[in-house]
Amino acid sequence: MARFNDHSTPGGGSGSANQGQLLLDATCTPADITYPTDLKLLNEALEKTEKIIDKLYEVVKGKELAKPRTYRKKARKHYLAAARSRHLVAKKRRRAVGRQLAYVRRNLNSINMLLENSKTSPLSLSRYEYKCLLVICDWPRKLERLNKCKNSPN
Repeated sequence: MARFNDHSTPGGGSGSANQGQLLLDATCTPADITYPTDLKLLNEALEKTEKIIDKLYEVVKGKELAKPRTYRKKARKHYLAAARSRHLVAKKRRRAVGRQLAYVRRNLNSINMLLENSKTSPLSLSRYEYKCLLVICDWPRKLERLNKCKNSPN
């Protein structure tokens, strides 16, 4: 904690008319910044892939392709059940991450199917959505590699 005293005169050399003490505390942080857990990141990835599926399906809506199932409500229900629990034991956390990962994989397969069968270009996505898609595509591999490293006996 730092204290600054300003005892300059109003007509003095510094030109400051304010007087008093200023207390600065570096322990104050914004409350809206949360710690990114695998479960939260997977939920965000799931929501973004659902938006991408919606956007790609709008392009091919008139063709004979059916809209892919995304299981939004079930995925959200499973996420909230895990996120709201006060003491999430390791077994339930792994199960929740595995479920969310399966939903993300399903959505990525649906996106690939929409891109291949409809001859739609990924350029129909915005730059932000395309970057998100590229990042999300790496998630399943990274999490599997991380879990293998955690579970290895070495």
